[in-house]
Amino acid sequence: MKKSSIRKKLILMAAMLALVLAAAVPALAQTDPDPRTEKPKEPEPKTEPQPEPKTDEEPKTEPQPEPKTQPRTGFGGSVRGSITDISGAVVLVEEDPTDESGSPKGAFTVTGETDILRQQDGEQVPATFEDLRLGQLVEAEYSGPVAESYPSQGTAGSIVLLGPSGDGTGPAPGSKATLSFELTVEGEPPADASFLGFIPAEGGFRAPLADSDGDGVYTGSVEVPKFAPGGPPEPVSLPIQIVQTQPGTYQPQDTVLKDFGEVLIDEDKSFSASVSFDEEPDPNEEVVATGVLEELESTSFQYGTHALIDEDTEELIYALTSESVPLEVYAGKLVTIHGTLVPGYEDGIDGGPPLVEVARVDAPPGPGGGSITLDFELTVEGEPPADATFFGMVGIDLEDIWLDESVQLADPDGDGVYTGSIDVPTGRPVTVWITQGTGTREGHNGTLPGQPFTVLKHFGTKTFYEDATFEASVSFPGNGGSGNGGSGNGGSGNGGSGGGSPGGGSGNGVSLGSITGGVRGLLPNTGGSMALTILGAGVLLVSSGLLIRRLAR
Repeated sequence: MKKSSIRKKLILMAAMLALVLAAAVPALAQTDPDPRTEKPKEPEPKTEPQPEPKTDEEPKTEPQPEPKTQPRTGFGGSVRGSITDISGAVVLVEEDPTDESGSPKGAFTVTGETDILRQQDGEQVPATFEDLRLGQLVEAEYSGPVAESYPSQGTAGSIVLLGPSGDGTGPAPGSKATLSFELTVEGEPPADASFLGFIPAEGGFRAPLADSDGDGVYTGSVEVPKFAPGGPPEPVSLPIQIVQTQPGTYQPQDTVLKDFGEVLIDEDKSFSASVSFDEEPDPNEEVVATGVLEELESTSFQYGTHALIDEDTEELIYALTSESVPLEVYAGKLVTIHGTLVPGYEDGIDGGPPLVEVARVDAPPGPGGGSITLDFELTVEGEPPADATFFGMVGIDLEDIWLDESVQLADPDGDGVYTGSIDVPTGRPVTVWITQGTGTREGHNGTLPGQPFTVLKHFGTKTFYEDATFEASVSFPGNGGSGNGGSGNGGSGNGGSGGGSPGGGSGNGVSLGSITGGVRGLLPNTGGSMALTILGAGVLLVSSGLLIRRLAR
């Protein structure tokens, strides 16, 4: 059994060996071909080595682009055109200043080696740097390296003036002017305030002002162009201001301390101003200011209902509020306000103006402009009651509103003549009367007669264009007479009689004169004396009948 198994293994090994040999023979034949069957190779052509050309030149290589970190430079070159800028020693020449597509333009630096010449009568004669003017036609040539920028830049070898230089009265060389500012500050300015010279043009030029030595004088300067870009070689005019600026809620709040208007910038200029910061204002001190009263709309400060605006500069003077004066009736009118600063708002908040509590507003001028004066004169006979007061009164028709004004009459020298005056708009209808009051009371436009009060004389309504005087008289018990009114502004009338004691009457009967006098004081003056006499007699008859009836009972 074992022999048979061994035999099978030997047969299997022999078969595998035969397969290996069969696969190896062709491989050996490919790796080592028979030289007898290989085709002969063709001989390669022989080439003679070529001698290198004898030359001193370096082998040529293609230049590789380098990163542009500096402007490329060249040599020489010139520009023929107009001088458009002179800044220091650099002269800018443009072939066509109006061409925005990029006409030849060059910046030429003038040195001591630069030849400046003038073309004259076909010849070139020497000239100087001071002869150069903006707008002049020249031909400028570089000397040495030139930066190939735009405009090109380099040292000027020569500049030849081809056109006339004018009469010599043009602007001096240099395209800029220095504006110097000086602000004298008195007192202690707000901690967050700063000052600057300001030119609100061409995007705005600012010159911050500083007080370096602490003497209260703030100085600074700024350079501005003398000439408009691309314009004619003539000095420009610029608006000049000195401004105080403080931070606001949304943007800085600028206050113009002095406006110098439009200034011709033909040379260096100096500007000076001053500002005073007093001690904390007394909140009880009366504020009197004149301006246009306007209703507030959208502002950065959230206080006040109206504002007083300077008529000329249109700047805010005060924010206004009032519990006693209807400010809305004065909107859009030029007025004078009287009031006091509101505590906490003396310097304004959020960049706004101080806030004023308005106690009185003077009447605005009428259509004719300006105002006229109405004088009052009341002659008082006898001894008036201790609490009696006398007032001149006017009612002014301002079209959309009716404005009452009053003045308390006074007798400073004790002669029994009480006087006072009121200014009213020219050309407005005005109603005038004189009143006796009991004490006084405060109204929205000042002091008024206290109640009860009596109209002593009514002068009617008239439009005034010049000053006028209104006279009346009143008589009190103890002097034996009754009051007779005088004339006022060309019209006549009678004043009311003061017959009767302070207790409510004399109790000694009634006279016809006292009744008619009282009627005159209550009724408008129609000029009919007889009608008033008849009316007084009628009142007397009725009173007598009632008295007789009472006695008969």
